[in-house]
Amino acid sequence: MDLNFYDSIKELNNRKINYWVCHGSLLGLARDGDLIPWDHDVDIAIWESEYSKHYIIETFELIGFEFNKDHPEGSLNFKRKGGRSIDVNLYKQSDNLRNLVSALHLVPNTIVFDILDRIVNKKKFNGKSFYLTIFNFIKIFRLFLIPPYYLLNKFGLLYSYKGYTTPKNLLIEFIDFDYFGISCRIPKMYKSINSYIYGDNWIIPIKEYNWMKDSHSVISKNL
Repeated sequence: MDLNFYDSIKELNNRKINYWVCHGSLLGLARDGDLIPWDHDVDIAIWESEYSKHYIIETFELIGFEFNKDHPEGSLNFKRKGGRSIDVNLYKQSDNLRNLVSALHLVPNTIVFDILDRIVNKKKFNGKSFYLTIFNFIKIFRLFLIPPYYLLNKFGLLYSYKGYTTPKNLLIEFIDFDYFGISCRIPKMYKSINSYIYGDNWIIPIKEYNWMKDSHSVISKNL
């Protein structure tokens, strides 16, 4: 049992927040009855229009979580010792796609731009050892990287919005799933959602999964 997930669901239930378990966490519950062992965060979704960011941040801080200010725009990330981090995805109507809703995240367009973003903005980097070595070497030149960073950002080349989409009609009805004695809210059509996001073979675990590349449900939106 992941205590961070358990306590988060308990608090969301207590506050009667209109949430649902989504993405990799929904996949794990549906397939294994538990969170995916190699998944390092918990995915929860809310409708962006229903709650202020301040209210969600307050909700998690009251139970000992720290708000991660460095997390990409599009979701709110919280950390606490004792379990996975919590990602609260902010879902809304997709632009020009009336039948879809999405949670879009502002992300660097390439691994190089990701490294540049983290160096200039003094963020941590937890990538593979090869890229981590590059990161640790290049960051000593941070002051020289600031001008090209702002130039690239000015012309909208550094970042774009990317995120999962879900057909809106699959997020109408919800059911309770028992997680070690506590009820967590999942979409009633969870099988259809998993098929849409992960493909018809979603029941087969894939460890090396890259959500931005491997899911046909992901959309991109330029700045």
